[in-house]
Amino acid sequence: MICVLLIIFILYFISFIVTENYYYRNKNYFKHNYKEYDDFISKETCYTFKQKIVNNIYFEDNPLNDSFKNTKGILIEFTDKNDYNAFQSKNLEFLYPYYKKIKKPYANHFIFNILAIPPSKKKKMSIAYHYDSTLSLNEIDESYFSHDIVPECVSVTYIAQPKHMKNGKLQLIKYGNWINVGNITPSIGKMVEFNGKLYHGVESFYDLDNSNTYRISLVLEQYCV
Repeated sequence: MICVLLIIFILYFISFIVTENYYYRNKNYFKHNYKEYDDFISKETCYTFKQKIVNNIYFEDNPLNDSFKNTKGILIEFTDKNDYNAFQSKNLEFLYPYYKKIKKPYANHFIFNILAIPPSKKKKMSIAYHYDSTLSLNEIDESYFSHDIVPECVSVTYIAQPKHMKNGKLQLIKYGNWINVGNITPSIGKMVEFNGKLYHGVESFYDLDNSNTYRISLVLEQYCV
């Protein structure tokens, strides 16, 4: 009986490895699980970014899937050939120098998502666990043996959050839900880059002062296609 259970466990674990390495693919240019950069941009710059974002006419309910339910944001998809025009189309020219600063030399397709998450005590996760496969090219091949292209890396910079925020970590996991490789505590001005093959989500947070302040981050999915 123990041997049977062990075999089932091994097969179950292998299935997660196959899922991560076959169904979600990148070219493995980013060699780390994740990297953190405290004070990547100044708090003054973060405040300026936040004010321009929340007053942007395109700042609205997030168009992504149910993992992002109840969040707000602005989403653009572009290549390295039309990047400035994409930012300009949503009145985001002020973020273009930031994008150029963090853009990887091997990346040529991008999803830029301004993500605003409301505080909540009612659920465990603000953003459910998921793989980033937002690229529209993934919708072209829907055959049984198709796979999803995931980013080489995802760059996240936190620009606003409640003053006395509790919880809200970015959780990074390998092989489905088996191996936790990172729990990132957000702070204003911090940037984190993580491998696009990681399963990830955001735990719920709340403000000890009971304010309704959103947490806002700039998320750049960097693909090589």
